[in-house]
Amino acid sequence: MWMNSVFLLFSILMCSMSISVEGSAIIEEEAEEYDEKLSEFIKEILENFREQMPEGILDIGIPPIDPLVIPNINEDINEGVAQLTLRMRDINITGISRFHIEELKADLERGFANFSISLPELKAEGECYMNGKILNIFPINSDGPFFIYVTEVAIKGYGDLNVTTGGETRLHMNDLRLSLTFGPLDMEFKSLLGGGRWTQVLVKLLSGLGRNLFQHFHKEAMTELNKALLKLINKELDKGTLSELLDQIPLGAPERMSIKF
Repeated sequence: MWMNSVFLLFSILMCSMSISVEGSAIIEEEAEEYDEKLSEFIKEILENFREQMPEGILDIGIPPIDPLVIPNINEDINEGVAQLTLRMRDINITGISRFHIEELKADLERGFANFSISLPELKAEGECYMNGKILNIFPINSDGPFFIYVTEVAIKGYGDLNVTTGGETRLHMNDLRLSLTFGPLDMEFKSLLGGGRWTQVLVKLLSGLGRNLFQHFHKEAMTELNKALLKLINKELDKGTLSELLDQIPLGAPERMSIKF
């Protein structure tokens, strides 16, 4: 008799474990589906923003992003290679809207949405007054247009997601951090005057300085892009509950969907 009882208890235990494992698999599958849909939703926000970049979205305070206007730069440089006075104005950065999304991954359980995008080229241009010496030998003077080109540009974004469950589940991006890296750099100062035949040498010597200058530009650009994307993503997330938003995104979604800003 006791053998029958043990067998019955064992059967109930195994059945319970089977249901538990099965339920866990279903929950995990649903979580993956939510993450996939949310990733697609944020991807479509970025893709649709591409078309808005030249004009911006003024009703939510997003200025034009491509071209992006950078504040004037006034720098007095005193390094081993160069002693220069720089006054840069009317600075624009172009090419941001030509981005390609390499990867985008949202994870509701861990509370993040990270992405990686690439750009073929970014260009900074404006007006520059430059006066000083290179290597404390070569005089250098320029007062006119300048151009800095960088290629192999990569931008990575790290977003913190917050899920609120006060009666209805809603989503908000608390923070977004962008970082930019770039490869080869080329620069041109249209009115560069130096030591006559040494002008080409001066340009080469300035190339190292150009990387530092573009680092300054891209920090300003990333600050503006960061603010714009955070506003835009939260504007879209605020339009409904999590379920309502994700119901717009079928699995196996078409290549382009329309999210109207």
